Amino acid sequence: MTISPKPYTAKFIRREQLTEDVYSHNFEKPVGFEFAPGQYNRWRIEMENPDERGTSRPFTVAVSPLNNYLVITTKKGITSFKRKLFELKEGEQINFFGPLGTFVLDEQDLRPKVFLAGGIGITPYYSMLTYAFEKKLTNIIILLASFSTKEEIIYHKELLEVSKILPNIKVIYTLTKEDVPGFESGRINEEMIKKYSDVSSSVFYIVGPPGMVSNIEGIVTAIGVSEERIKIENFTGY
Repeated sequence: MTISPKPYTAKFIRREQLTEDVYSHNFEKPVGFEFAPGQYNRWRIEMENPDERGTSRPFTVAVSPLNNYLVITTKKGITSFKRKLFELKEGEQINFFGPLGTFVLDEQDLRPKVFLAGGIGITPYYSMLTYAFEKKLTNIIILLASFSTKEEIIYHKELLEVSKILPNIKVIYTLTKEDVPGFESGRINEEMIKKYSDVSSSVFYIVGPPGMVSNIEGIVTAIGVSEERIKIENFTGY
């Protein structure tokens, strides 16, 4: 289904702290707004004297399309946009244009899916997996998410609950800077991908910082995954 992007206004509801510097910002879902799991909006905040980064940012809608609210999940920052975002009070409004992007869950494609993420890049997968849970989809989905430390991970409890209820979904977190029982150790690599996924038939989704995306794309290409089975989204300068 193709959804034409349009301008909308959303009312701020609340802010929830997920880690030391990552927060979720909840907004009322405007009447008539629809999106596919994994899509993003370009969010805009009017302000005086914005810095060189400007008054808008692209952010994934970090929630299932079936919910009646919208979520931005992001780290704190020093830009004028981030300062204004973190200063929003209940009832204040923010403008956005969307939905945008083709990095989405195709529930009609029954091939196994492997979701590979680095850090905050997990947000589109959270939208996809919670949607899959709410729809009780039977698609086989493997999530491999990389974080530096246990204290920095997000959505771990929520997604583990999804995987417990839907056996076709498996959730694996790996930590690059510490060894913790129950987690994989190190960056996402060839051995880890082969351990958890069917390389011969799966569709691979890759999202994260450009360097991480380029590295993992090289890995999956080297183990025989064709370009047609690789979907990519770069998170740059959010």
